[in-house]
Amino acid sequence: MPEPELDRSHPDFIPVAKPSIGDLERRYVNQALDACQLSAGPFVERFEREFAAAHGRKFGVACNSGTTALHLALVCADVHPGDVVAVPDHTMIAVANAALYCGAKLAVLGSDDFVGNVDGESLFSLAEHVKAKAAIAVHTYAQPVQNLQWRTSGLIEDCAEAHYVPGVGQHGRFACFSFYANKTITCGEGGMVLCDSENDAERLRSLRAHAFTPGAHFNHRELAFGYRMTELQGALGCAQHERRDEFIAARMNLCTAYLDATNHGGLSKNWHQPLWAGRLLWVYPLLCHDHATRDALRFRLADRHIETRCYFTPLSQQPHVKPHIVAAVKTDESQALAARGMYLPLFADMTEQQVRRVVQALYEFDKLN
Repeated sequence: MPEPELDRSHPDFIPVAKPSIGDLERRYVNQALDACQLSAGPFVERFEREFAAAHGRKFGVACNSGTTALHLALVCADVHPGDVVAVPDHTMIAVANAALYCGAKLAVLGSDDFVGNVDGESLFSLAEHVKAKAAIAVHTYAQPVQNLQWRTSGLIEDCAEAHYVPGVGQHGRFACFSFYANKTITCGEGGMVLCDSENDAERLRSLRAHAFTPGAHFNHRELAFGYRMTELQGALGCAQHERRDEFIAARMNLCTAYLDATNHGGLSKNWHQPLWAGRLLWVYPLLCHDHATRDALRFRLADRHIETRCYFTPLSQQPHVKPHIVAAVKTDESQALAARGMYLPLFADMTEQQVRRVVQALYEFDKLN
C-alpha cells in the first residue's frame, strides 16, 4: 500500500519527528564559523569526550553517520569478505549495509517482541552456530536488548535510537550511535563509535580519515575511509548534549501524556500500546491487531495532518540483502510484526495539545472500526 499523502505546510501538521534547535546551538555553531574551523576541531573532540563519558565508555570516535559508525566498528573488529555477522531481522537497513560493505554474509534472527528486539542469548547462540565473526545487537526504539550482561570481542551494540538509556552501550566491544535529525540529540547527520580500548580508538580514528601515516602524510597504512565529522556538526552535538536532560524529560512527559490519555479512554480495540511507563522511548509504537487495521489507521491520522511511520521491513525481505543471508531464524515472526507495527509523533518540542490531537484521532478511528 502507498504511503499516506501529507500536506507538510498545513498549520495543523504534526511531524513524526522534529529537532529542537535553540540559542545554544546557534551560539556554538557561530563560534565554529567565527574561528573558521570547519573540519574537525575542539568541538568534535569535546563532543567525543563528553558523550563517551555519559555512556560509561572511555573513548568516543565521531564520524559522519550512524551507518559509517557501524562500518568502522565492523572493520575494526576485523570482519572480512566471507565472514558472517549475526543481526536482528527486524531492523533498519543500515545494519545489513554496513556488514555488506565489508563483504560479509548475514545470519538473521527474527522476534515477536513488541518492537522486534532479539534476546541477547539467542543472538549469541545463532552467532556461535554459524561461527559468526561479529554480532550486532540493536536496541530498537530505545528499548534495551535483554541478556547482554557480558562483553565479547565480537559484540557491537547498535544504539542509534537509544541515547542515554541506562545500561545501553556498555556491553559490546563497540557501541554505535546516530545523530540523524530525528534522534534524541542530533547533529543533522553524524555518528559515533564508543569503546574502552585505546588501540581500538586509535584504529577507528585512522580508519575514518584515510589511514594517513604519521610523519609521511600522503602514505596510507591500509584501505580506509573519509568518514569524518565536521566541526559544525560537533558544535551542534555539544549543544544538544548539554540539553540532554531537557530533551529526555520532555520525551518522558509526552509518553506519560500518551499513556494517560489512551488508558483513560480505554483504547484497546484495534491495537496494543507500550507499557513502559517511566522509561525513555525514542518513538511511541503501536502494534495493531492486523495489517489492514494498521494501514487504515495511518490513513485516518494522515487525514488529520498527523504523520506516522511503519515498523521496519525485515532484512530478510530486502532484495539486495537476500542473496547474502546464510541463515534465517524466526523470520516469519519479524514479518508478522512488521505488518502490524507503526509509531506516532514524539519529539522534544511536541506539545501536550498536539498529543491530545493525536489521541482524539485515535478515538475517532476506534469508534468507527
